[in-house]
Amino acid sequence: MSECWDLIISSMTGPYSVGYKNIEFMDENREDPYDAGHDRRLKVTVYYPSNDAPKFEPYGVEEMVFWQRELKEPLDSKDITPEDLKAIDDQISCAQVYKSSSAIPAACLFPVILFGHGLGVTAGSYQSFLLEVVSHGYTIVTPGSPYIAGTVIFQDGTEAFLKAERDKLVFTTSFQDVQFILNKIDEIASIVPSMDLSAIGMMGHSLGGANNNQNRSE
Repeated sequence: MSECWDLIISSMTGPYSVGYKNIEFMDENREDPYDAGHDRRLKVTVYYPSNDAPKFEPYGVEEMVFWQRELKEPLDSKDITPEDLKAIDDQISCAQVYKSSSAIPAACLFPVILFGHGLGVTAGSYQSFLLEVVSHGYTIVTPGSPYIAGTVIFQDGTEAFLKAERDKLVFTTSFQDVQFILNKIDEIASIVPSMDLSAIGMMGHSLGGANNNQNRSE
């Protein structure tokens, strides 16, 4: 087992540290188009400002699984050995970011940003950017869309890997996921009480940005 580098891949320049909570939902009114016979299930991560001393935790299980799956392709290359790939996997497992699942939310209200991820990546892939924004006084809600994200892992251990293609179905499903989360925003705010529901904005990358545009036009 190789030694870990001092690999911290986020920094925060704002006055707040960052806490987070994972919340799961089941949309009982919608069958999952990528998992026939099952209701659509969603995972949401909420990042929020805190006055606790900054802490750091592992980058994320989903991100580790995603990256390690993606790294298997070089095994067929003459330029990298299985030993070298194992060393890379070990270092990826060491990656940490400044966040804490036990952080106490700061005792005031902060504007809310709903952030949508792109097709084939994980919702947590954007953490270095998201944590920096949160440190300046925003709460960010990031839905993870199963089979549209590269990897979603639920609390019970269920794994959902990318199945979606770049077609009409993926846009429709992702758009409906965002609308469902917006309809659950009061419930999310009851868990993370520092959310200012009078000030909600939307951001996203690639597919996530396109779906936010659709919601704005509704």
